[in-house]
Amino acid sequence: MYLLTIGVLLPSVFLVCWNAYSQYQQAEAAAKREAYNLAQISADNTQAFLADAEQLMRTIVRRIQAQPDNDLRCNPLFNDFKTLFPRFANLSQSTAQGFIVCSGTPQREQRNTYVGDTEWFKLVYQHKKFIIAPPYRGVLTGRMVSVLAYPITNADGIVTGALQMPIDLANFVLIPGVSKLPDSINISIIDTNGVLIARSQTPEQFIGKNLRGVDAVEKLLAIRDGTATSISSQGVGRIYGYRPIPGTDWLVAAGIATSDALKSARSTAIQNAIIGAAGLVFAAIVAFLMSKRISRPILAMQTTAFKIASGEREQRVSVNGPKEISDVAIQFNAMLDSIECSREVQAARESEIHRLAFYDLLTTLPNRRLLIQKIEEQCRIAKDLDWIGAVVYIDLDHFKHINDAYGHQAGDQFLKAVADRLSSLLRGNDILARIGSDEFVYVATALGRNQAEAVSAVMRLGSDIQRLLEENLDANGHRWITSASIGISLFPKIGDTSEILLHEADIAMYRVKQDGRNNVILFEASMRQQLTERLALEGDLRKAMTEGQFELYAQPQVDCAGTLCGAELLLRWQHPEKGFISPAMFIPLAESSDLIVEIGRWVLFQGCMAQVASHAMHPGLSISINVSPRQFRHPDFPEEVRQALATTQANPACLILEVTEGLLIDDIEGTIERMNALAEMGLRFSIDDFGTGYSSLAYLKQLPLYELKIDKSFIKDLPGDANDTAIVQSILVTR
Repeated sequence: MYLLTIGVLLPSVFLVCWNAYSQYQQAEAAAKREAYNLAQISADNTQAFLADAEQLMRTIVRRIQAQPDNDLRCNPLFNDFKTLFPRFANLSQSTAQGFIVCSGTPQREQRNTYVGDTEWFKLVYQHKKFIIAPPYRGVLTGRMVSVLAYPITNADGIVTGALQMPIDLANFVLIPGVSKLPDSINISIIDTNGVLIARSQTPEQFIGKNLRGVDAVEKLLAIRDGTATSISSQGVGRIYGYRPIPGTDWLVAAGIATSDALKSARSTAIQNAIIGAAGLVFAAIVAFLMSKRISRPILAMQTTAFKIASGEREQRVSVNGPKEISDVAIQFNAMLDSIECSREVQAARESEIHRLAFYDLLTTLPNRRLLIQKIEEQCRIAKDLDWIGAVVYIDLDHFKHINDAYGHQAGDQFLKAVADRLSSLLRGNDILARIGSDEFVYVATALGRNQAEAVSAVMRLGSDIQRLLEENLDANGHRWITSASIGISLFPKIGDTSEILLHEADIAMYRVKQDGRNNVILFEASMRQQLTERLALEGDLRKAMTEGQFELYAQPQVDCAGTLCGAELLLRWQHPEKGFISPAMFIPLAESSDLIVEIGRWVLFQGCMAQVASHAMHPGLSISINVSPRQFRHPDFPEEVRQALATTQANPACLILEVTEGLLIDDIEGTIERMNALAEMGLRFSIDDFGTGYSSLAYLKQLPLYELKIDKSFIKDLPGDANDTAIVQSILVTR
């Protein structure tokens, strides 16, 4: 009988112990996966942050290098830097002698701070490349920072200074989109010397300290990539995930407090042990008294237990037989339900981590990281199945206007509405992702078997996207109509990667913006070369202003009798290598940046001097000077005109400022006010190519105009074309 009792009880004892041990091991393994995933996310975020910072510094250095040698002014970006990039403590520029000459944070006592003895200063001059310095307390900010430094070189490659961007380590964001982590989770970045770089919990106490000797740090330096269970610097037992940050000597350690991670497992194990023990004691008494009667239900329970152990988790014990055995079966099923519930909670936590890592929080669409994976996958499928797909880069036109006019909350609602509308176009394996503030990417699959079919299908898709966006969008009580600039790149091609396809589609989208937005363009290889040439031409244009490559030519103006009555100054560019460059090429390029203001200032001054010079031979001769809309709207333009007249002693009555009709489209009231103010100085105005824009004839009476140059498209068919005749007569009568 005792042997029978033992034979009945031993399987149950084993089952209870095995389930408790298995649950504990599963909870610990899940916690290690969670810790490793957190370390992976933090490492990827930090790597992307440092790469973006290096690219940003390279861009700023180029702007500094493009300044003339005699221009010692600090770039305006220094003043606005902390507002534009709040994750950095400061932006500063130092000289080769070790003095800071430009800084976003005011220097003490208005004196140039000496940093020549700092470690980051020595490193950047030693290596002559982008460096990441160990933590130290910033001279200007007074905060613990890690300085990112980038050398500034002259044309001979000699380092003449450096650009510094200190990272505010106390406020460094380790997990994107999460401002504060639970107290049970701690994420740290430590370099290979054991010095703590950043920390999610109480960073001020630890940043800059060497933590060699701490068990968790020693395991991090030994393992580098993996998981471990250890004791933190504060004596807390934690489950750690370790990941190195590529391209640096930094390592990420993400720790979850063991007490929190395994709390549910321990509680369930104790509960199961108590329930199991009670059931086993009761079963022992009953087995001793009624071994034969209960042998069959116990054998059935044993069979069910082994099925669950083999992976059939849905199995449950049948509740039958004597009441005592039924109670044990009920409690046993409750234990299995508790284990399953704990497993579901853990799965939900892992799902949330995956969502944070691979999806956009606002629209729930895939983010750039997941998009890159999906594009690579679709490229492989396209090659295997021999069909053509496309990456469609969608940039919403003038989205900033919505944010400025209605606020960021309304802008977010607008983006959600756009995402919902674009999602309605998805079919089959198509993918829609949001990769920027106002940028979406649509990956169209299976467009056709040949180039012609694919191009036709994707252009129809582009038209559908434009049509959807041009319909009314209702969100948050507002109604919008928008448009988009769309660039397209087809795949698969030899050497295609997700980054290359995105870059090609981005180049095509940029071409749409250059051509006036709200269009669809397919990427062509020539676009990459044209973009490169445009960037090179922009660099040459900046040099042309400083090296005096611009020339002004006077085009005579005669009246109907052929008598000289004025001259229009025309700007020409004599490139030292390429010869004369057409204004149609460099004027639009200058107007897309602030260069047009600087060039226009030079033309204005030269025009005043030309008027003075022509007075001796042709008294009263009018000189026409072209003024771009951007220059006209510049806040300093009226004062610059006043200074040019005073400096050159030019006669304002002989100067005509020639503007285009496009100036009258935006802010007509402000334009009228400024034109009247300039007219009070004695200047006269002329509108060029009148009739090609959309300005109202009613405004002409309010403008201090001296002359209208009616566009030649209305003149060439006179008097034979009745429509052109009517238009010209209307303009003349209105004037």
